[in-house]
Amino acid sequence: STSITAVNTPVTRSFRLLEPLPYPKAVQGTRERAILGKYLRDLRRELPPDARFITDDRGQLTAIQIGDEVPGDALPCAGIWIARPSRNLVKLGAAFYIENLPDAALVYLNDALAMAPNADAANGLGLMFARQGRFNEARDWFQKAITLQRDHAGAINNIGVLYGERRQFQDAIAAFEYGIQVAPDDDTLYLNLGRIHIQMGERERARNVMQRLLERKPGSQLARRALEELR
Repeated sequence: STSITAVNTPVTRSFRLLEPLPYPKAVQGTRERAILGKYLRDLRRELPPDARFITDDRGQLTAIQIGDEVPGDALPCAGIWIARPSRNLVKLGAAFYIENLPDAALVYLNDALAMAPNADAANGLGLMFARQGRFNEARDWFQKAITLQRDHAGAINNIGVLYGERRQFQDAIAAFEYGIQVAPDDDTLYLNLGRIHIQMGERERARNVMQRLLERKPGSQLARRALEELR
């Protein structure tokens, strides 16, 4: 009998992409290239430092070369598609999002959102920009999330907090009041609106907001505690 020894150690080799991928300057930095190379393949292994990113005449990424090995065809043989595979741009953008690289994330998430609008993804991008102190970009993405889903309480709360941090109190009040109108069961909208009135020295108005929450939710302990603190 003949014995066969399996080799289960993943080997990093040159490869060609089935379809070209946008490759603008935002993803060409050392850190960005490392993440891109890692998430283009299911193995999730780091590329060696001598990896070359090969582009076509339109500047799109077509292959990655490791050492002197020339990338072969993307598939080993020709055939007919039963269901043509497609790249998950959300997953690719999310990889950069997780690494807190918003400009690189936008390269792919913009395309993904254009193909399949998603309020949660837009809200997530807003949070990422807010953490970096990039007010305009954060505001625009929160607004986009609300446009996609008018009662997205998370995005409404986030844009209201964003305005409040910049002491744009009237804009914050307008955001929270809108949120209470379209998502009246979200406690956080009332609490954040009350905080804005407190920051403005309007404790009576803050009490009124908590009273509105209590009328909406008679059993709300949050509203009762807030009213106790405002006495």
